[in-house]
Amino acid sequence: MVEFVTPRATPSAREAGQIVGSGSDALNRAGAAAKRAADTFTEFYEEEARIENDLLFATAQADWSRKFDETKKAAGAGYAKGMLEQYDAYVAEVMAESPERGKDNLRLGFDKYRLSIQEKAMAAEAAARAAAKAKAQAEAMQQRTLMLARSDEPVLAYDEIMSSNPNLSDREVKALSGVLVDSLLADGSEWALDRAQEFIDGERGDFLTGEQYVSIEK
Repeated sequence: MVEFVTPRATPSAREAGQIVGSGSDALNRAGAAAKRAADTFTEFYEEEARIENDLLFATAQADWSRKFDETKKAAGAGYAKGMLEQYDAYVAEVMAESPERGKDNLRLGFDKYRLSIQEKAMAAEAAARAAAKAKAQAEAMQQRTLMLARSDEPVLAYDEIMSSNPNLSDREVKALSGVLVDSLLADGSEWALDRAQEFIDGERGDFLTGEQYVSIEK
């Protein structure tokens, strides 16, 4: 009589749980490796952007420092405003071409540097305005001096200058008074010397030089 034997599955050397566990560890390791790779690339791109933005900012500082040095001597009314308008346009162009990563830091750097440019430009404009004012005053004084020195009637010319220019400084008044006395002394007439003496008696003789005093006393 033939006996039929029913086949039975041979038990595996590993339990099902062990197989699942080994697969999970492998996936975890793969995930960690992928994250490290992603972090490395992120750091690389951030560093690359930082270096590029740093170059952009350094170039901007060099360009605008040179521009300021080249233009400050010709600074005048509106210089500071014009410089800032040009700077803002320049920054807008650079920012449009800069890497997105680190853009906020680059913008912050440009904003801080703008304050420096503003301060220097305003100081240059103020200095230029002061120099222009001093030059104009000197030229005006020169014209008054020539008018007085060339006048056939220096006393009348002097009174005209004084009455039409009430804001003359003490220094300017003394200088013009000196010119008047020189004109009177150059005339040499008794009338001219009397006018010079009257000028002194009117308590306006503190401007006279020693030579002028000697000439009048003679």
